[in-house]
Amino acid sequence: MTVAVCLKCGSMKHGAFNACRKCGYAPETNEDKARHLIATDHYLGRGDLERMGADIAAGHFPKMDPADVERLAKVIEENPISTKEVAGFFIKLALKAGLVILAVIGILWYFLSKP
Repeated sequence: MTVAVCLKCGSMKHGAFNACRKCGYAPETNEDKARHLIATDHYLGRGDLERMGADIAAGHFPKMDPADVERLAKVIEENPISTKEVAGFFIKLALKAGLVILAVIGILWYFLSKP
């Protein structure tokens, strides 16, 4: 999973677009999502992310190349995906996996319980 820095409080979080567990902030605009995407381990090393988080916690917002932010914001705009879509996919996947597991347990129980 992607490691990211919350650009509001500086704490580490999982996923660029996910809400921060510490402060609850989640990026909403495409530009803000782009900035949060830049503040991930896809673009920066772990040490850089930790320094960025410490700087944000101290009140210093990181400087980002406006061209990079604009380019990523455009990509995000052209390829929208909502967290509800992603959550729905994983819920459906978990339900299907659960049904398969229950079916396997049922079949095993049926054959193993016969005298």
